[in-house]
Amino acid sequence: MAGSSGTTRTVARLPWAGYELHPASLSWRLDRHATDLEGGVSYTPQASGVIHAECASKANSRRHVTNASTGKSMFIKSKPALDFMAQAVKDIFRDYTGHIIEGPVQLSCRIFYSSRRPDLDAALVMDALQAAQVIDNDRQVWDLHATKLIDAANPRVEWSVRQIPEPTPSA
Repeated sequence: MAGSSGTTRTVARLPWAGYELHPASLSWRLDRHATDLEGGVSYTPQASGVIHAECASKANSRRHVTNASTGKSMFIKSKPALDFMAQAVKDIFRDYTGHIIEGPVQLSCRIFYSSRRPDLDAALVMDALQAAQVIDNDRQVWDLHATKLIDAANPRVEWSVRQIPEPTPSA
């Protein structure tokens, strides 16, 4: 594509402690642009993929710990939530190789759980999209569509993100 920057980013460590990934699996080319300069064709930036892990609930997945150096009490993500985040970021990097999508976005996700028990919660999906640099910040999600489904043999999250115009107030 004309105007391709060819910039390569490599990420070796996730922003939460204890999860390191192989840099080769996280290296991708940023070669998509909002406009094809030769043809003058524009498109709405979008991304989609599948996370092959069962989504944990962010609200119900906190654990209480005490910081050893300061003695302060804090709540951190549980091990299932951290495991989901690590797998999610790997899968998102595999599926999306474009630029960070800017501005308001619509997130659609079909979350397949292994049972009926978990609450429907897309918060960790938004965190993973931010960590994988699909979106700059999860505050960009202005329109959220989440569906809970059951697949005991293959829990997963099918997600798609697309840029939307900023909503304006009605007169």
